Amino acid sequence: MNVGHFALPVIAGILAATGRFSDAAESSPAFDAFKKGRAHEANGELDRALASYSEAIRLEPQRAISHSFRGGVYERQGKTQEAFADYTEAIRLDSTCIAAYMGRARIFYGKHDFDSAIADYTRAIRLDPKSAARYAARGVCFKEKGDLIKAIADLTEAITLDPKNAAAINTRGRAYRDVGDYDKAIADYTRLIQLNPEDPTAFASRSIAYAKKGDKEKADADTKQFMQLISKRKPGSAPAPKTAGAER
Repeated sequence: MNVGHFALPVIAGILAATGRFSDAAESSPAFDAFKKGRAHEANGELDRALASYSEAIRLEPQRAISHSFRGGVYERQGKTQEAFADYTEAIRLDSTCIAAYMGRARIFYGKHDFDSAIADYTRAIRLDPKSAARYAARGVCFKEKGDLIKAIADLTEAITLDPKNAAAINTRGRAYRDVGDYDKAIADYTRLIQLNPEDPTAFASRSIAYAKKGDKEKADADTKQFMQLISKRKPGSAPAPKTAGAER
């Protein structure tokens, strides 16, 4: 789920509801520039989006949402230093700006600063505890730092909120496998296969779990199915295993 991408007709209502643009400000030049930025971003015109968000910030620098969305464009361009600065400024201006916490957490994650990422994901979860993506993202951080019990707890919450979240199911399966609970890992990979029977990576992962459990027959059967699915695909088209997490 990408919470940063809203349809333009509902932007005004969302921002007014969050108090980030008042009713009066919705007809302001800053808001007009912000809307242009959203339109450019939706069309993949990142440089033009950046210019429009920068104009909105020049006109009304106190608007956290403009800093947050400009940070998102910087992040998409790989300019993490600039993105980090914008996300941090957005949070300074509005301590309830979930998108800024999520963006800054992604940057912390990319730097392997998992504790700081977890802290920002936790703040985002406290602001909106019904988001599967946020629990999944924090769960990935816990897994990366080796805290598999907390990882499994967060990923389970994500799956409870979104039972078809394949990335969270896959990551939890890996966490179960890492703690040696092969039956639960196999159950998660089986669930992935039920969601997408054409995904070769789920069969490969389940094969590994069966092998670690000592069930060679089932491991071999899954490996065979994996190879059959791969053979149906064009070279280089097999999907990489997905990891839970991303959200703007």
